[in-house]
Amino acid sequence: MLYIVGTVSAEFRAYCQAHQLSYRRFTPTPANADSHSSFFIDMTSRAAAIASLEALPAPLDVTALLVCGYEQFVLPGAWLAEHLDLPFTSAAAAQAATDKISMRHAFQAADSSITPAFRQVQSWSDIETFVAEHGFPVMLKPANLMKSLFISRNDSLEQLRDNYTAMQAALPALYARYRLGQPRMLIERCLTGSMHTVAGFVDATGRITLADGVVDCRTAHDIGVADSYLFSRTLPSNLDDTAQGRLRTVAETGLRALGLRSTPAHIELMFTEDGPQIIEIGARLGGYRPLMYAQASGQDLYAAAIELAYGRPVVLPAGRTRAYGVVELFPETDGRLLAVHGMEAATALPEVVRCSLKAQPNELVGRASSGFRASAIVQLQAVNRDSLEAAITQLRHTVSFDVEA
Repeated sequence: MLYIVGTVSAEFRAYCQAHQLSYRRFTPTPANADSHSSFFIDMTSRAAAIASLEALPAPLDVTALLVCGYEQFVLPGAWLAEHLDLPFTSAAAAQAATDKISMRHAFQAADSSITPAFRQVQSWSDIETFVAEHGFPVMLKPANLMKSLFISRNDSLEQLRDNYTAMQAALPALYARYRLGQPRMLIERCLTGSMHTVAGFVDATGRITLADGVVDCRTAHDIGVADSYLFSRTLPSNLDDTAQGRLRTVAETGLRALGLRSTPAHIELMFTEDGPQIIEIGARLGGYRPLMYAQASGQDLYAAAIELAYGRPVVLPAGRTRAYGVVELFPETDGRLLAVHGMEAATALPEVVRCSLKAQPNELVGRASSGFRASAIVQLQAVNRDSLEAAITQLRHTVSFDVEA
C-alpha cells in the first residue's frame, strides 16, 4: 500500500480518484488520524517518528512512501523509509534538500559557479559583514520555509533591518507550526536574470530523468511589485534549446551534489549573465507542476513519482504541446480584505480554466514577504505561448484587492 507522508494536496487527491488509486496517510496531527486510512506519526524527530510507527496497533502493509506536500515532510519520510527499508532518499540527502544553508554548502563544494555567495545569519553583525563584502541587492531568507514565505529582496540596510526584525518576531511561531525546530536564516547575493524550474526524478542508482520542457517563472519583482512571490509559471519555455540545455545540465549537477536518490525533484534556477545558478532544489514534485506538465505535454509526473516510490523505472513519454500557466495573485499591502474586484471578468476570459479565490472578505491578507499565501490562483490554457502571455497580462490588470491596513 502506498502511504503519503504529511499532507495530501487536493490535486493529488483528484488524481488518485480519477485513476482509481488507493493510498493511506501518515499525519503529524493526532486530530487527523482515524486509525483506518490516516495514522498519526510524531514527526518532530527520528526517534519520535519510529516510536510512534512501532506503537501503531497492527501491521500496516507499507510498501511505498511518497511526499506530495511541502518540504517539512521529506526528512520524516526518510526516517520512516530507512526504518522500513523502502525506496526513498537518505536522511542526509533529505536534510540537505530541506535546509537552504546545508544546500548552499553542498552546491559550493560541487561547483561554486552554480550557487550565489551566502552566509548563515545568527546576529545582525552577520548581515552587516556580508553586505560590506558583497554589497546590494541581497536576499534574506528563512532556511526551511516554503512558498516564498518571509523571503525578501533588500536594497538598503534600512530594509534589511526591518525585514530581519520582522522575521525574528514571526519565525518562532511559524517554525513551531510546521514542526521545523529552531528558526534559522541566511543572507545571500541576489541573483538577477530570468527564473526557471526543471522537474525531474532520481532513481535508486542515481540515474536522473528530467521532464521535457523548462517552466518559465515571472517573479513579483519582474512585474514591478516589491514582494517575493512567483507571479506566473508557464509552459512551454521562451528559451531556445541551447539555453534550456544549460539549465538542465546545472540542475543535474545540483541533484548529484545533494546525493538524492529514489525521489522526485523540483529544481529552481536563475539564468544570470554568468550562466545558470540554482536557487534551490526540493526533494518533491513542485507545486502545480504535475498539472502543468499533464496539460502542456501529457507527461504524467504523479505516475512517475509513484513508480519511483515502488522502486520501479521512471518513464515520461511526451505527447502534445500546448501552452499552460498558473498565476498567483497577492495584494500589494498587508491588512484586512475588504473586497476583490474583477474575478467574474477574469473567469470569463477564454483562456482561463479555473479561477480560485483563496481569501474571503474580512480575512487578513498580504504579501508573501510578510508570511501570507496567495489570495487568488488562476489556471490558464492557450493554443500558443503568445496567446497565453496576452491573457496573463490582461488578467493582471483585471483582478484587484481592496485592503484596509
